[in-house]
Amino acid sequence: MLKRLASWTTRRKLVSLCVLALLAFVGFFGGKAWYRRHLVSQELQRLRAAGTPTNAQELNAFVAIPRGEPDATWAWRKPLDAIDAGVIGRHPYGLKLLDQNDQLAPLPGEPWDELEAAKKFLQQHQSLFADIDTATATPGRCCFIADHSEGAYTLLPHVQSARMVVRLLKLRATVRVHDGDTAGAARDLRAMLQTAAMLRDDPYGVSQLVLMACLESTYPLLEQLLPYVESEQSELAAIQSLLEEVDTHRGLKLAAMSDRVMGMVAFENPTTGGATNVPTPLYQAWIGDDELELLQVMRDLDNGIEPDWPGSLALTDRFPPSEWGDEEVRGPPGMGVWFSPSRFAHTLANSVPEFAEGQARASTAAAGIAALRFHHQNDRWPASLDELVPEFLDAVPIDPFTGDPLKLTSTDEELVIYSVGPDLKDDGGFEIPEVDADGEESLEGKPDIVFRFLKSAKQP
Repeated sequence: MLKRLASWTTRRKLVSLCVLALLAFVGFFGGKAWYRRHLVSQELQRLRAAGTPTNAQELNAFVAIPRGEPDATWAWRKPLDAIDAGVIGRHPYGLKLLDQNDQLAPLPGEPWDELEAAKKFLQQHQSLFADIDTATATPGRCCFIADHSEGAYTLLPHVQSARMVVRLLKLRATVRVHDGDTAGAARDLRAMLQTAAMLRDDPYGVSQLVLMACLESTYPLLEQLLPYVESEQSELAAIQSLLEEVDTHRGLKLAAMSDRVMGMVAFENPTTGGATNVPTPLYQAWIGDDELELLQVMRDLDNGIEPDWPGSLALTDRFPPSEWGDEEVRGPPGMGVWFSPSRFAHTLANSVPEFAEGQARASTAAAGIAALRFHHQNDRWPASLDELVPEFLDAVPIDPFTGDPLKLTSTDEELVIYSVGPDLKDDGGFEIPEVDADGEESLEGKPDIVFRFLKSAKQP
């Protein structure tokens, strides 16, 4: 064999050496590619065995409402589609409670310049409010998107319309309490929470963030109107139940699930990111990466989310904030700049404190309602949240930032229930004011997350 090789010409030796090098090169990279595909297959099998969707078709089945289970989608579509179509016009609407999300009207007994205009608006849109009332009275959950194959291009028009439903109910609740209709105002407060709950099975991060935004619009009105609706005990119990059902940790898991699916959809058609009706690569996310990288990053994210609060908050250390430019990958000529899968994992991981804050606000509000119900029955205020267990609370709600029970403090005028917030510093239930250069008050750092309300409607 060696003699035969020695007899080969130099040219023949070089050609053979090149062939061997080529075979080794192909074998190495081919084997590496096969192994990576094998790892992708293993991870997909693991996810499917756990019941986790890995593509658009599986996500469609995951969110679908089983036959025979109550479905409220049809009832909600009517008011949401009407709002999206412009039945109430377009911004600005001419009423502060609709145009300014954080606006609160004066309390009953105080002059409200827009009261008559608000009543006229309600009269003009009776049909829309009737559809909203039908939707809130319809049992079941909702499934607004039946096909998620468009990936990042999946349209969510119902999400923004839901925010307007909350504002409309806020307007009507305020008018009702000014008219002395405390029962109607309490029903509207409950309906605001039901509107947010309508989004809780939407698997997208934006839906979960809008759900929390709807709740954020409700809390200040709850704080303002609770002294006026204390007598509506059945409604208060229903409101408390809705607040106790808020689970932003589950929403975080849904958001991570849909991020993985959107990535896999984009890999199926990288030139359009899965959007079959989009002729140009507008969704520039995945070139330069592969399915294994995406799945590994998302598995790290899942593992970080899996512990309940406050364990999930450690994700902000494992996925430190980064600028969009840090994740850029230059695409083919003319195709622009693309971003790696880890960019989206970073974004969601750094939203974890926002989800935790959403849970804290819901839990403090639920405990506040329980304290009000306790007062109605006992004609005194609780000295601690422990007094509310087990008649008004199954257990004292946990602060998602610390894992300890929420805190209660009280003065002669008001009751305060709070979480210490993301800075883990107990500020005694106070938001710390800071005055900027324009003389406007803002919040300094990350103060306590507070639910507070006056103990009596007779107080200023």
